[in-house]
Amino acid sequence: MTRPPIPSLAAFSVLAWAVVALPAFAGASDPPRLPPPLASSIASASFEHVSFDEGLAPDLVFCIHEDATGFLWFGTMHGLVRFDGHEYLTMRHDPFDSTSISCDDVVCISEDARGDLWIGTYGAGLNRYDRAAGRFDRLLPDDPDSVSVSDGILWDVTVAANGAVWAATGAGVDRIDPATMNVTHHRHDPADPGSLGPGMPRSVLVRRSGALWVGLQGGGLDSLDASTGRFVHFRADSTVRGALAGDQVAALLEDREGTLWVGTFDGGLCARSAGADTFVHPGLATGWSADLPAGGAQSLHQDADGILWVGTTVGLVRLDPRTRDVSHAGYDPARQGGLSGANIPAVRRDRSGVLWVSCYSQGLDRLLPGGRRFERFGEEVDIAGTRATA
Repeated sequence: MTRPPIPSLAAFSVLAWAVVALPAFAGASDPPRLPPPLASSIASASFEHVSFDEGLAPDLVFCIHEDATGFLWFGTMHGLVRFDGHEYLTMRHDPFDSTSISCDDVVCISEDARGDLWIGTYGAGLNRYDRAAGRFDRLLPDDPDSVSVSDGILWDVTVAANGAVWAATGAGVDRIDPATMNVTHHRHDPADPGSLGPGMPRSVLVRRSGALWVGLQGGGLDSLDASTGRFVHFRADSTVRGALAGDQVAALLEDREGTLWVGTFDGGLCARSAGADTFVHPGLATGWSADLPAGGAQSLHQDADGILWVGTTVGLVRLDPRTRDVSHAGYDPARQGGLSGANIPAVRRDRSGVLWVSCYSQGLDRLLPGGRRFERFGEEVDIAGTRATA
């Protein structure tokens, strides 16, 4: 199955990528510590192009997850990859093994309190990776309705504090009870204004309050009223001050202060402070050091320092909510050492302080802590460990 294009992308293509050793990850028993800081400006950061060792197929990195023990997990078009800081392990679908992952095209990853991973695929439903047993349990779209996901395409998955698993699928939002694997479906019903809004669910977020929020591509933003079981809808409207930035919602995040950040393909980034009922667009007009670049905001991450990283369709944006500083690293093919691509579907800063940036169809970059040096992962192969160049 081929992925459909998303706004601003003509087509999805294959990414060649690679891994070199990271600083050793902290173990689960190590005392918590903040990683070394990254430079406040990323506009002139220098990238280096390195590659994985031989043996890993060229992949598109669509999501990045760091688990509770410090392992990094990459969702790619050709399998689920685990990286321990020194070596990688690729897990692929085996048609003769029902306990293997259901599909190699991994789109989203979340983790529950047991340390098990919930993995959404493009075309073959949802998987739970049982870490203790070393097996995958599948929820497929063609199973009986009570134990099946609404669609084979999973765009996002998250685990609530109460253990419930929420998944954004191509046909609605599903709630999975991990104890029974029973599934409750929420779908759009044009005859019911309190049902899930129109559009394709692309992002799900359970806030610390327990409230569910759903980002809809083409339908804006929805919030589920737990007391009534009805959805409240928020839509973009250029004539209304404080309205949602756009209806093509791609990413959601609640920061440390309880602010809800909403990334959209058609209106960029907006935020709604805790207790507020309007959305604000970060930029010069609202007290930030600069306007954000004109482009879709499709991935969001807040790091250990409280910095907000925004993957956009025109590069990487760094926002400091404390100082309101804005920094942007764009894509310039003529600039040696620049970002390897403009579209950033995933960004993650790990506990060692390394910032990982997936550039759609062009490579996987990383920014090392304590400086402004980026390393790029992709086309060049360097088995001996010598630095490769783009």
